[in-house]
Amino acid sequence: MGMAVRRLEGGLIASAAGQDEFALEPISEQTFSHASSGIFIQFNNVVDGAVPGFSLFQGAGELGFVRDDGVQPR
Repeated sequence: MGMAVRRLEGGLIASAAGQDEFALEPISEQTFSHASSGIFIQFNNVVDGAVPGFSLFQGAGELGFVRDDGVQPR
């Protein structure tokens, strides 16, 4: 499963492959949420000026994602 996260109008927008986009609300500098779906995203520490990946938490599950600049937002 791929997932795209991008900046839009001062915030972050995310979408999983084939799914609608959803706005992410900041909780901290590296953690964002989409409360109505119970999703939390924690970005990894910046390496060489870029975020190399993130973890997505929903319920008891955790999925890790690695940066792929070839993934296009929906």
